[in-house]
Amino acid sequence: MARGKKKIEPADFDQEVQDQLLNLRNRIHLAAENKEKVNEKLRNIQGILDKNNIAIGYKPVGSLRSKLLTQYKEAKEVLENEETLLRELLAQIFDLHEKVYKAKRASSLKRGELMQLLVQRAHFTPLWVSKPDEFPPPLVGAIPTPDSEPLQIGWDVAAYVNGIWMLAEIVGLGASSNIYEVRDLDDEQKDKKYVVRRSKMIPLPHWRADPQRDSHALFPLNAIVLALYPQTTCFYKGAIERVPETANDGYMVAFEDAQFPQGYSPPLSIPQRYVVAHKTARPYKRRRKSEY
Repeated sequence: MARGKKKIEPADFDQEVQDQLLNLRNRIHLAAENKEKVNEKLRNIQGILDKNNIAIGYKPVGSLRSKLLTQYKEAKEVLENEETLLRELLAQIFDLHEKVYKAKRASSLKRGELMQLLVQRAHFTPLWVSKPDEFPPPLVGAIPTPDSEPLQIGWDVAAYVNGIWMLAEIVGLGASSNIYEVRDLDDEQKDKKYVVRRSKMIPLPHWRADPQRDSHALFPLNAIVLALYPQTTCFYKGAIERVPETANDGYMVAFEDAQFPQGYSPPLSIPQRYVVAHKTARPYKRRRKSEY
């Protein structure tokens, strides 16, 4: 344990979770109140339109125009307040899920429990909801982060170690800016670390892409990818056979497998969280004993 870092006891952690849940419950009531304010403003606008028989395409003038502009400005303000609150609530919910996930992963887990936890983590990966005219940033769905960008401690990555792409967590920084320490998520002892170069790591998506809003942030049909094989912590080469149709759908991925005549297995459903761009790891010219 790092020097000066206070250990959180289970009872303290449970109380912290309960406090956050209570705070969430109170703020959700605010969301309901905001929604009623929005509906009231919209009813006011519709009432003015009905009273004056205003149809689509009609351009009001004079006092009627001023009155409608005032109502629209007020409605826009309460709508923006509602959006801000809802985004804050979603961020708070994800933060709570993340704390519980990290706590469970730090505990002693049987392999079956770890697999179930990884499925839950994929399910609770937040959905990216773009604002008008906003383009999704890196790590939304299939949008990669540049290899030149540094990674952060705590991120989950696909790391190339000992000839395989494994699911790992960044736990430390190496001697230089492009070297990191990672831990295999399937290591029950949680004490074995690997030193891996940035070029041999692929960060996992931080957000799911919404096919209805940001289909360009998804891998296209027939794209060659690395995907986490179900019930394992290893990524294998595969091809996209079907893209998500809704925000909760995964990809249908056919994995490369010489046992099948066509060279690929029947497609399996893989969450967005565990599908990344295919990358061929190149061997190092000079190899250190502790570096992969």
